[in-house]
Amino acid sequence: MSMKVGDIINGHVNEVLGRNESLSEQRLKICKTCPLYKEGPIGAICNPNLYINKDKEVSDKPKLGFTRGCGCRISAKTRVQNAHCIINL
Repeated sequence: MSMKVGDIINGHVNEVLGRNESLSEQRLKICKTCPLYKEGPIGAICNPNLYINKDKEVSDKPKLGFTRGCGCRISAKTRVQNAHCIINL
């Protein structure tokens, strides 16, 4: 499921206002175990330079059965109730 502009905005608003903190904490525990989790200057992101499959195998090139990291700022995305991981972890 791809994020819609409204969901992205809501995620950032929720982050600034401290909403959905417990939901975010639960999801962050999962995200931090993912090979696409990447710390950056604006916070952790789902690395858009890598691809992953359901078995958590990673590639730096597109491959059949692999999905590209979404590039979302994880702190904001994990606060959106209907947001989902690209591989549904």
